[in-house]
Amino acid sequence: IGAGEREDAPDHERPNREIKLGHVYAIGKFEVTVGEWEACVRTTACPSVRTGYKLGEDHDVQRRPIVNVSWNQAQSYVKWLTKETGFAYRLPSEAEWEFAARAGSEARYFFGEEIDRLCMYANGADRGFKSWLFPGNETCADKHAAVAAPVGSYKPNDYGLYDVHGNVWEMVQDCYSSRLADLPEDGHARDGDKDCTVRTARGGSWMSGPDALRSSARNAFGDDHQRSTLGFRVVRTMTEGPP
Repeated sequence: IGAGEREDAPDHERPNREIKLGHVYAIGKFEVTVGEWEACVRTTACPSVRTGYKLGEDHDVQRRPIVNVSWNQAQSYVKWLTKETGFAYRLPSEAEWEFAARAGSEARYFFGEEIDRLCMYANGADRGFKSWLFPGNETCADKHAAVAAPVGSYKPNDYGLYDVHGNVWEMVQDCYSSRLADLPEDGHARDGDKDCTVRTARGGSWMSGPDALRSSARNAFGDDHQRSTLGFRVVRTMTEGPP
């Protein structure tokens, strides 16, 4: 994993780290949606959160990714899902996430290098997004200028996963480290079962320019932070649970 595709990558993406995944896992085709989160809320296992979507006006709201949930709250969801299904669910590790997002590609994006193709695959900061803080991609328009899109609105990667570039930053299990060398060589999460106040997110969001949408892009956030740009997808460990 890492930003081997570019020489000017940030230090926390370099040098590349060779990791061998010694286990089988399944990762969510989509980011966890509002509708899926609300199923957990109805059992009282998850807290109700304010997504910022216009619930009365947005017919697609149930298919939009859940946002404004913290890493700690996401743990409540995977515990509930594990109990409901009998299978072991969790957040992915950084290595699992990047392996799945790249889908065999070593380029900046799973589809190649061209930023003018991003709008076919990702909801990011496009030419319709105006902010002095986050310059947009002036080469194309993705039709969702300042909000997370319903999951699956763009083309998937070669593994059939949607929205690994953009839409929302996706929380992973790892405690954040500024050094890729600190990540376990077997692909498991770094201190994922321990208490730490800073976690890692991957993939960029609807507010991210092309650089933050790369497969190797990393972000750090507090485990209690809630943002309109932060969500998650889940992993199921295939060697656990019912046959």
